[in-house]
This record gives sequence, C-alpha cells and structure tokens, in this order.
Amino acid sequence: MLKHLLVITIILTCATAQPQKGYVEYGDYDARKCLKIAKAGDGKESLDLKCVDGIMDDLAKRAKGFPPQFRSKKELGRAERDVKMLSAIFDPIAAKDDAEVEILLRAGFLNSMGHNLDIAGSAEKAINYFERLLKKEPDHVKGNYLYGIFLAATATKQKESVKYLEKAYQLGIVDAAYTLGLVHLILGDKNKSLEYFEAYVRSKPDDEMAKSMIERIKSGKVEVKRR
Repeated sequence: MLKHLLVITIILTCATAQPQKGYVEYGDYDARKCLKIAKAGDGKESLDLKCVDGIMDDLAKRAKGFPPQFRSKKELGRAERDVKMLSAIFDPIAAKDDAEVEILLRAGFLNSMGHNLDIAGSAEKAINYFERLLKKEPDHVKGNYLYGIFLAATATKQKESVKYLEKAYQLGIVDAAYTLGLVHLILGDKNKSLEYFEAYVRSKPDDEMAKSMIERIKSGKVEVKRR
C-alpha cells in the first residue's frame, strides 16, 4: 500500500479549523441493488451506473481527500463496506481488456477513496485502473484529474502527479490549478506554487482560502513539515 501524505503537514500560522455547518451523515446504502437482472430474463446482471454514482458522490464528499472526513465510526464503517462491495462488483467488469473507459474511471476513483480509507489493495487497483484508462484515452479530462489528485495525496508520488494535473488543467479543469499549487509547495517550489494559486484565483476570485494561501506564501507564513 502507498503511504499517505499524512507525513506531510502544511502549517498555516494563525490558521484555525472551521467547524462544518449543516453536516449530513453518510448514507446507509445497499450497493448490491446497483446490480440489476436484465429484462431479457436470461439471468444476466447489468450495472446501474446511476445507482453507483449516487453512492460514490456521497463517498467523495468525505473520502476524496486524505484524511477522510467522517463524524463517527458507524459512518466510516458504512463507507468501508460500500467501497468493498462496489469494488467486488467492479473488479470482474474492469478486469476485461475491453472494459469501457467510464467503468475504469469509476473503478479507479472508487479505489483511490478506498486507499484513503486504508483498505488493503486499493492503491494498487486505483493505479491499474487509471493507467489503463489513460492508455486507452490519454486526454480523458476527468481521468487525468482524479489520477493526479490520487497521486498528489500520497507520500511518494507527488512528482508523478504533476503531469496528470497539468494536463487536466490544460483541458479545462480549473480546480487542478489549486492542487498543483499545493503539490509544488510540497515539492519546495514556492514560485511555481504561487503561479498556480494565482491562476486559480483569476478564475475563482471568491475563493478566500486560495487568496489566503497566496498571502501566506508571499509573507513566508507557510511551511511544509515532514513528520
């Protein structure tokens, strides 16, 4: 399993954590319901992607980054259960050589979140699915972005994340500039970090956190510590 970026802490002096408002608990799903028996009556099952996406969207709100944000062990347990169940559903479909890119995308993203939940084997699966996706479709916008985010959140692959995040940014995902700002800060290139944060703010001038990052980098009030 890849190591998380937990060993890298970005310390913002005088910064305080803000409590979450209007928090809604992670849902209680039955991922098995995403498998549907084909109407032809031949016993074959099909995957309901709308059902899958509903679960994954809820997961992403809490487990897209590391550490995951859950309020209770019960919530976390439900999330782990759903990742394992969805992974078991995806694996035989995504393992096929002719697996569709949208299946590989979902399988890669699901396992990147599984890695954030410390589910064994998830990191290796995420890499496999994302790599195969981008081999089939190198300019897949979301594939580059999600793979870049996944690599950026590990302790050893930030440099590798840059090319995917840069491609995602060039292909129109503005949020990739924010992640690139963080990655270059971690890599020790404050000038490059500023360049990306400033580009991000030009597109999203109301993002106060990004503005704060720019101010703190310029004033020397941000540092990266490895623990």
